[in-house]
Amino acid sequence: MADLTEYVDAAARTLLAVEWPNGPDFDALRPLQQNNYRHAVTPIVAAVAPLIERDARAAALEEAAGECRTERRWQTEREDRRLPPDSVKARMLVVENLLRDRAKRIREGR
Repeated sequence: MADLTEYVDAAARTLLAVEWPNGPDFDALRPLQQNNYRHAVTPIVAAVAPLIERDARAAALEEAAGECRTERRWQTEREDRRLPPDSVKARMLVVENLLRDRAKRIREGR
C-alpha cells in the first residue's frame, strides 16, 4: 500500500477550505489544529486507499504503454539490422495494447 500522508494532507487542506472559505490558510493554523483536520479526514482517505492504489497501478501501466509508443516511433526512424523494423514495431504495438487493456481492466475493477 502506498504512503497516504500526501492524500491525508490534501484532504485536510480541502476540508478547511470548504469549512472556512475565507478563513486562514492551512499553513497558518497551529500544529494541533492541523492535526485535528488530518485526523478528521484519515478514515475517509483510508476508505478510498484501494481506489488510489488501483489508479496508481493503472497510471503506471499507461505510462509504460506510452513508452512503447515512443519506442515504435523511434524504431520507425532508425534502421535495425538485427530484426526487421516492422517486427520490432509489431511487438511494441502488441505490448502497448496489452498494457492499455490491463490498465483499463484495473480501472474498471476487473
